[in-house]
Amino acid sequence: MTPDGSAVKRCSVMPLSTKGDLPIRRRSTSRFVSTLMAAFGWLAATAVRPRPDLVVELPKESRWARWGPTIVEGLVLAGLLLGLSEWREAQRTDHAEQLEDQRVEHAEQLEDQRAERADKRALQQTLYVAKLDGIGMQGEDLSHLSFGGRSLIGANLAEADLTGADLLNANLTGAVLFGADLSGANLGQADLTGADLGWANLTGTNLSEANLTGAKLDRSNLTDADMVDANLTHANLTLTDLPGTVLITADHMSEAKWEPTLPPTWPEYFEPPENAWAPQKDG
Repeated sequence: MTPDGSAVKRCSVMPLSTKGDLPIRRRSTSRFVSTLMAAFGWLAATAVRPRPDLVVELPKESRWARWGPTIVEGLVLAGLLLGLSEWREAQRTDHAEQLEDQRVEHAEQLEDQRAERADKRALQQTLYVAKLDGIGMQGEDLSHLSFGGRSLIGANLAEADLTGADLLNANLTGAVLFGADLSGANLGQADLTGADLGWANLTGTNLSEANLTGAKLDRSNLTDADMVDANLTHANLTLTDLPGTVLITADHMSEAKWEPTLPPTWPEYFEPPENAWAPQKDG
């Protein structure tokens, strides 16, 4: 009994079950969490949803001041992105065109090389059976062709391209080779008696044991040529370039001559012979 005479209602406290009541507790907790999340979602939606009674109409100047810079920035960015896209597309197009041009150019070069080789083979076959004494082939491209052991007496090969040509043991007596390019050619044991080799390019040429008696070598370039045992008797060496040329001795240079004021350039180690220039005869 309570002091006011009412009966006290007894409440019994039921112990929590660790097994049987667990699903009930979990369901209750789950419903509570779901309800709480729904409430938060409603609050968020209510906060985001615009309310007409809270909307304040801003002056046009204020709206432009607020959104204008953002709009301008967006337009500028869009323009930049569009320009960048067009630039990259133009770059890809240019690159593709360059690759195509290179492919076409390479194909044309290969075709030209094949045609050149075919022409050289045809020319070589023609020269095999042709009589070459006194032949005129001035300025012709005869590079890397073979004339080994052939007779070209008095042939006119002025300014011809004979780079890398094989003229081993060829007879070029009295041949005109003025201004010809004989760089890298093989003229070993060739007979060049009285040949005109003025202004010729003979760099790196093999002239070992060649007969250059009375040959004109004025102003020719014999840099790094091999002239071991070459015969230069009475040869004209006016302003001839001989640096790096292999000249073992001057035994085969008796009476070699050059203009006294225009001597040849000798190799460093070489002891030059006496100048046989005769003013009355050679001047």
